[in-house]
Amino acid sequence: MVLRARVLWAGIPMTIVRRLAAAPAREICRLIVRAVPRRPGLVLLGTSLERFADNPAYLYLHGIAGGSELRFVWITGSRSTEARLRASSLPVARRTSLRGIWLSMRAGWYIYGSYPSDISRWLYDGARLLNLWHGVGGTKNLERLVTSGLTGVIHRRRPSWAPVAIGFRDDRRSPDYVLSTSPAMTERAFSPGFGVPAEHCLELGYPRVDHFFGDPAADATDLTPLVVDPARLRQVQAADFAIGYFPTWRDDGSDFLGRAGVSLAALAARIAEMGGTLVYKPHFITRSDVTSSVGLIVLDRYDDVNVYLRHCRALVTDYSSIASDFLLLDRPIVYFVPDFEAYRRQRQPLFQLDEVMAGAIVPTVDELLEAIRGVIDGEDSHAPARAKARALLWGQFQGGASRAILGFIQRVNAGSGAAGGSADQARG
Repeated sequence: MVLRARVLWAGIPMTIVRRLAAAPAREICRLIVRAVPRRPGLVLLGTSLERFADNPAYLYLHGIAGGSELRFVWITGSRSTEARLRASSLPVARRTSLRGIWLSMRAGWYIYGSYPSDISRWLYDGARLLNLWHGVGGTKNLERLVTSGLTGVIHRRRPSWAPVAIGFRDDRRSPDYVLSTSPAMTERAFSPGFGVPAEHCLELGYPRVDHFFGDPAADATDLTPLVVDPARLRQVQAADFAIGYFPTWRDDGSDFLGRAGVSLAALAARIAEMGGTLVYKPHFITRSDVTSSVGLIVLDRYDDVNVYLRHCRALVTDYSSIASDFLLLDRPIVYFVPDFEAYRRQRQPLFQLDEVMAGAIVPTVDELLEAIRGVIDGEDSHAPARAKARALLWGQFQGGASRAILGFIQRVNAGSGAAGGSADQARG
């Protein structure tokens, strides 16, 4: 009975009812917040589910390390995340604290990885919104391109007076700018997905991959706060032929590995016999009871995977955007997709899959092991496909995203930062 009540409370109809009930108070709050003057030099950052991770976290660390004239504060609702950042002497505020509320009302910029609610859903009015999003790739639709689930309900075209439009006004609001990675991603994903003009899509690349390149500024940025256990990072760095296995989540929450009969411990043992080490991290919203064993290093769900990614000699994934990031390292990728057809029915791809899945595509464990054996033995027939996919998804990106984004913000604050969709325009 309790479980049924929770499911009902979390369902789409009840979510709409809760939002409508809160709408009058939300509009009063909006009027109050708009009366408070904003400080353009105050930049708040945050990510979903109270993590310290992804593009906003990398930009935040870069900005603090670089001695920018901007002031950066991380906003979170998590006491543990707050404690982690305070332990590293990094500026942080809890969302519901008096300081967090005041900062949220005064900040000139909200920079986030999913939605303004990563910082504050009720206090953003009047600030500039820059969405750094949390993935680049062509295997999944996003936001306004999604037609199913709550996201599809929220973004379906409807008059402004419709109950859903009123209740989800904040969710339907487009950001002022969206970070993009290439003209193709602007045209097919970010501009239509967020309802943002192409000239407001900043094709500057992603901060979370700056450290993949020989960028002195990125190399000088301390990424330790992104790692839960530094000893585990050293273990991966010292591993024999580290192979990252980083799958994404499933919309229906299903245990796709269990259905496919996959035992990660057994899989890792087989890979160890070949001379490799499997490094596994579940998606941060996926619960997993897998622990480290012989040939298997299991990362914490709150580790930022991109810190580990450049230490992997090869990648096993599925539909995750992590594969797109790994393209920049030009190393082998194996796509393990035991639920390929079911997933394609849930998520319509942005591109033809052969354009963006630049590696062996295998549905069974036996085929996966065979592909991994070939990778460890030095076989690599997918380099041309990786180059083609990299050009499509990343253009000419060679690092320096954090530096370019901060320069753009400073030019906007100075009154000279007219939005520009191309990297050259945004870089000034």
